[in-house]
Amino acid sequence: MTIYTNGKTNQMMYVSQIPATLNQPLPNQNEWYTLASITNGIIYEASVNVEDANETIEAKYTIDGVVWGVGSIAATHSTKYYCRFQADGVNRIARIDISLTWLSTRASEFQGKTVLIEVRKTTANGAGNLTGCVVHGKLMNTS
Repeated sequence: MTIYTNGKTNQMMYVSQIPATLNQPLPNQNEWYTLASITNGIIYEASVNVEDANETIEAKYTIDGVVWGVGSIAATHSTKYYCRFQADGVNRIARIDISLTWLSTRASEFQGKTVLIEVRKTTANGAGNLTGCVVHGKLMNTS
């Protein structure tokens, strides 16, 4: 994309970054843990997992200071779950969906000046270590 500022042309593009990851051993029940905190970025994909025990996990997305919802799932241990934005036309809301299914659409792609993805477990069935990974890019001047 081209951005014009102060009479100057700047070529901007999203440049892939090292994935943001979480490996939280022995997480406290109902405590939010940061999976990714990104500035001037775009999220391509986010996934979460709980180790060693079946737990209910939640993911929360905050974009430019606005909480866009919390998604929840009764997770089976050592199983990858995808987190994505979803438009719910029936209830007329945007929400976070956590699912086993990966969609090959841009449904999970979103961008913001600040993007914060947090996860937590809401049950305490065991160790339930939280893990996750976010693939993202950063808006950079490539002129």
